Amino acid sequence: MRIAIWYNFLSGGAKRALYHQVKGLAKRGHHVESWCTPQSQDGYLPFSEIVQSEHVIPVKDWSSPLGRLSWRIEARRRSRAIDEHCRICAGEIDTGGFDVVLVNACAYTVVSQIGRYLKTPNALYLPEPRRWLYEAVLQMGQSVKMQKIPFLRPIAAYMRQMERDEERELAGYYDSILVNSLYSRESLLRAYGLESRVCYLGVDASLFSPIEVEKGNYVVGLGEIDERKGVDRALRAVAAVEKTKRPQLVWIGNRANQSYQAHIESLAESLDVDFAPKLMIGDEELLEILSGAIAMIYTSRLEPFGLAPLEASACCTPVVAIAEGGVRETVLDGVNGLLATHVDPALIAALISKLIDEPEYARSLGVQGRQLVIDKWNWEQATSNIESCLQALL
Repeated sequence: MRIAIWYNFLSGGAKRALYHQVKGLAKRGHHVESWCTPQSQDGYLPFSEIVQSEHVIPVKDWSSPLGRLSWRIEARRRSRAIDEHCRICAGEIDTGGFDVVLVNACAYTVVSQIGRYLKTPNALYLPEPRRWLYEAVLQMGQSVKMQKIPFLRPIAAYMRQMERDEERELAGYYDSILVNSLYSRESLLRAYGLESRVCYLGVDASLFSPIEVEKGNYVVGLGEIDERKGVDRALRAVAAVEKTKRPQLVWIGNRANQSYQAHIESLAESLDVDFAPKLMIGDEELLEILSGAIAMIYTSRLEPFGLAPLEASACCTPVVAIAEGGVRETVLDGVNGLLATHVDPALIAALISKLIDEPEYARSLGVQGRQLVIDKWNWEQATSNIESCLQALL
């Protein structure tokens, strides 16, 4: 197949997943070219190494001279700028003789606007809708501030409804929608009323493999330091572990919400937890930390899939997770980790303590976890998943 890829996101799990999808497709002999924004060129897993051609299409500057007071105006200017970028990309793809197009989520609009212009058979790979439009827990930014002012609430509600309608309209342009979990399929069905197809991801077990290091007295979290990733949940759970054996909480992330990180560091101090954030580290250090951890603690709020627990499992590290979102599909209780049925810090702490007190049990979960990744979550199978979904478009 001749496959065109469109994406617009920075370093993180989504980019790693797409990188390995594209790498797998290219390895099987498919001709793959990619289109992206300049903002996506952050040096993390460069696509130029694995595709026949990478097309970096400019996006018009959307900044407003009115500064912070013009947040709404700037949002519309940004939408128009990325829409023009998408129109240009679609034109190049449609005249390029491609069989199919794989469109990924957009950092700005979540559902990319390119779908309204594409004539080539296409699929949208979408982990989740724009959550702050649908979930009360994750409402943030200027819209929430408006809702706190009584006479602005109707305006905020109207604007949110407009954005939901626009997002549903954009999703409806695609020939097929692919998701990374059953939970994500349900989320999109609730938000858009549209059907989607589960196309599971995988882990490169040759990259994520255990390193011979001595186990340290720490648990590790992985993900952006942001409210969505539940760092506060992890802190409270670690704080509930008996002080004489309380582990350090090491948190690895590519980015951090500065105000949230400041809150977390203050919370850690008040709870007497040794919190060690590590930002933008390389794969070698990542593998060393994962391999040396007592466990990965996974406390994300309604994470659509949960790639990080599988990466920990591939490194023979057991996972302690809250049973919500897609993690229920990647962490099997008693197989590659332990699942907490609710967010009570004492319950999660008890699971962490069990792994501290029973190192042989923890080791067995780690060994089983790696075998689970090799058997079910390998990238060969993941490549077959995306390949069959794209072939179905033909």
